[in-house]
Amino acid sequence: MDKGKRALILSIIIFLVCIAITIYVSNNRVAPTKIINKVKKEIKLEVDIADSSIKKDLSNKVDYLIYGTTIDEGYFNKYYFRRGEESIKGDIFNLDNETRLRIVLDYLNYSNKFSPLKNKVTGIEDVDSNIRFEGLDSVKQVSVNDVSKYYKILFGDIEYELENVSGCFGYYYDSKNSLYYEIDPSCGGTSDTNVYVYKTNYRKTDNTAYVDVYFGYVKEEDNTYTIYSDYNLTNKIEIKDFKFGNKFINEDNYEKFEHYRFNFKLDKDNNYYFTNISY
Repeated sequence: MDKGKRALILSIIIFLVCIAITIYVSNNRVAPTKIINKVKKEIKLEVDIADSSIKKDLSNKVDYLIYGTTIDEGYFNKYYFRRGEESIKGDIFNLDNETRLRIVLDYLNYSNKFSPLKNKVTGIEDVDSNIRFEGLDSVKQVSVNDVSKYYKILFGDIEYELENVSGCFGYYYDSKNSLYYEIDPSCGGTSDTNVYVYKTNYRKTDNTAYVDVYFGYVKEEDNTYTIYSDYNLTNKIEIKDFKFGNKFINEDNYEKFEHYRFNFKLDKDNNYYFTNISY
């Protein structure tokens, strides 16, 4: 066999071997591991709020929400607590349109944003009747513009409906003149239980702020006082040498009491508005 034929045969053999190797590799290739690009979730750590003015603002707003005005003594009568069916001021734990309006109007009322009534006749029967029998000074008014302004400060830029706020401490909406009227209440009441409030852990993450609020309850029974850690008055707490009026919830014992977290969001005007209560 001459050299030419041998070279041809060798070339054919090499070609066939290459095809065989290619087929083998193709059939036995291990599939490459899929690489999934996972977006890393940045863990947002809570940091303490150092600005005393922000802490004061958040503290006041918690008071407006649960009571109506600042709780200067650290406690208030349960009759005025915005919670549960017994409340005469709505339920902050089950917020609706009317309760939000009441919170805003209470704030405006208690902070002296209402002004003396200007018209002797409003066209609203209950208001006009009160003017006739109690005098013009028994009714005050505030503009819807003020209501809208402070609504946004307390609850942000959300939709709401202007309406009458019913109840013993009620407000009347005058759509014609864009006003709210407040009549001096002739009703009232009290409870044998007082609510004590302790606020702590003013913290934030980015544009969210938090305040941890603890509640204690003091019930008067036969000239003695019993302290409870829960709204339903089932869990008694012993406080040594307790005297009514003492702020018995403190940094050493607050974790024994009922706890809720009040959540706020920062808006474009650097104002923290309330969003919800978490448990």
